[in-house]
Amino acid sequence: MQANFEKVGRVFEQKSQKKTLKPASFRAKTIFVEFDELSTLARAEINTLKSYFSKDTIKVRLPYEPKATSVKRVANFFASTNNEDFLTDPTGSVRWVAFYTHSINFEYSQKIDVNAVWWQAYQAYKAGETGKLTQEEIAINETRNLQFTKISSEIELLQRFCEPTDNEFLGEFLTVSEIHERLSQLSPIKTNVILLGKALQFLKYERTSKRIEGSKFPKYGYYIIFNK
Repeated sequence: MQANFEKVGRVFEQKSQKKTLKPASFRAKTIFVEFDELSTLARAEINTLKSYFSKDTIKVRLPYEPKATSVKRVANFFASTNNEDFLTDPTGSVRWVAFYTHSINFEYSQKIDVNAVWWQAYQAYKAGETGKLTQEEIAINETRNLQFTKISSEIELLQRFCEPTDNEFLGEFLTVSEIHERLSQLSPIKTNVILLGKALQFLKYERTSKRIEGSKFPKYGYYIIFNK
């Protein structure tokens, strides 16, 4: 059994001043795909890749077929980077299994029988192994990925000036926009409201609702203490 391997020089193609992902067809015919430019990707491009990884089926127009059909994605992706904080989503990075590689033993091609590797994988498949992480494994991986997550300005400012509380008498009840406005008064560092909401979630601030007199709708926000 042979594995189809593809080294993707550029995941994104430049078309009319806009970067677009390469055609989906290689994800249906290539078992292993290596991205060799992960450290050069912008945050938006890395976030695009997340949806790229998540799709179990893809629509592809096969040769000589009049229209696109749904096929199973067989591709598995891996990449390397010299940046330790390449993960940018504070709400979670379950699609990434990150680890340090200190060295490579290039004698593996002589010492490891690739047929035995495929036999082991095939036996696991026959035994019912799905290849998907359990909830416990996902939780462990999320914790481990924290060391590779870039700490945003929003997280840093919340850790510097604020702390969560579930005591309505100790804290103020503020929406994300109100917290954003308050932080802008305390620091010249610019923040983003959407990223601030993700930072609150990352730091385990509990989002709740409160009825405001004179308003038809509940107000959603957080009980928060601003440190003086």
